[in-house]
Amino acid sequence: MSIHNQPEPEVAQVSSFYSLELRGQSSPPRLSPEQNVAHLISPLPSVAPPIATSPNIARPLSTSPTGHLLTPVAQSTPPSASSPRPQLLFAIASDEPAEVERLLSTGEASVNEPTGTGQGLLEFTVANENLKNKTEIVKTLLKYGADPDQLKRKGLQVPGSEDTTTFSPGLAKRLDEGMNPAVKYYLNRPESLDLESKATLKALQASSFAPLAKAKFDIIGQDRVLEEFYRVLGRHSQRKGWNALVILLCGESGHGKSFLAQKVGTLLNVPTHTINMTALRSQHDLWQCLSTGIEDASPHLDLGEFLIENQGNRCVVVLDEIEKVDDPKALNPLLLPWDIGRCSLEQKKHTDTSQVIWIATSNLGRKIITEHVEKWKHPDAPPSRAEYMQLATAIRRSISEILGASLLSRITVILPFLPFTETEKIAIGTEAALSYQQFMDTQLTAADLEGIVTAAVRDVNFVEEEGARSLYRVVEAHMGKA
Repeated sequence: MSIHNQPEPEVAQVSSFYSLELRGQSSPPRLSPEQNVAHLISPLPSVAPPIATSPNIARPLSTSPTGHLLTPVAQSTPPSASSPRPQLLFAIASDEPAEVERLLSTGEASVNEPTGTGQGLLEFTVANENLKNKTEIVKTLLKYGADPDQLKRKGLQVPGSEDTTTFSPGLAKRLDEGMNPAVKYYLNRPESLDLESKATLKALQASSFAPLAKAKFDIIGQDRVLEEFYRVLGRHSQRKGWNALVILLCGESGHGKSFLAQKVGTLLNVPTHTINMTALRSQHDLWQCLSTGIEDASPHLDLGEFLIENQGNRCVVVLDEIEKVDDPKALNPLLLPWDIGRCSLEQKKHTDTSQVIWIATSNLGRKIITEHVEKWKHPDAPPSRAEYMQLATAIRRSISEILGASLLSRITVILPFLPFTETEKIAIGTEAALSYQQFMDTQLTAADLEGIVTAAVRDVNFVEEEGARSLYRVVEAHMGKA
């Protein structure tokens, strides 16, 4: 058994590695999408052959990995022209997360659309043992509003539920076995927010920043970071006129700072310009920096050209490793746009930067974060908001000499990234194992993968200060030995 040589994943990919799913003790035969649907909803052991295409039947979306067309299951009575087409159900059954994302993002389908199966889409996905991309599909459904409580009430048969729907023992068992640690983590993610945080999230969803609420299903951990991030965005959206928005993400490497910074532009569907601040040598360099972001839309533009092209419109500028500039004076050009929302990039003409979201990342504050976490009453659980804000204030005071009081006073909020809890490490390790399994010659069982992840988290070679980067390396090493 071997793993083909692959480049080490970047931290920005920390929670996007979920291309394969945990399997049972024995791998079931690969089913076509129509068989996949019938496997869970039909009491019969066989599946009727697909019927001929008609105007009333949803046309095939694509082919499955085995070459089967995504045709509907035969029905005794053809659906009426007004019946909804179960496109999303078939996209899930065909194990195509990109198509699931497309249907939901374009509004062509809804997570609440009827399936005709007696199950919700989330239930269908979790119970399906034939999906290799189950984790990614579950996350996508949750992003677009799927209710995890419905799954718990029905599939797990929580006592006291008002929902009287019952399932066969076989389906209930598949629901339980279908939830690997990463799936369980995301299904429980909404419960990690307290009432105040849920109110903050609700206010955010009523603003132009609503798409950013999906970030909680893209990043593992950092509940307090997201809560305060949403709170600042909510306040920002209620203000009128110019309104500079400057966010500093700080803490140890490998904990999601760069990943979240890049996600902002992606989720808002606005252009992003990323600068590696280690390249700055003088005040004249800033506006001439080309973007280093892999997915940035205009890599041919320097920062000045980017701001001119997008002036007055929402966009994102990421200043990566801001504290590592060669000379702190190189940051002086930021004072004006961070203060009044405009700067002079063209002769005798101001450029409107009031709609720019400025996001700086930094490793500053690492020691202070460690000291505060050790003092907290429950260090392996998210801190209270009061504890978190005290930490943010302590970091602001400590870095004044490095960034300068003038620049620091213009930063809207400082968001410290915290060490991962044990549950979060297991979830990250699970996603790492699922990603590396696709490069293996044979498939491991769910028990094997669980053992690998547990061993990796406890391995002395796992450097917690390096976060997900280190955990991915250790998981890969254990996978190679399996």
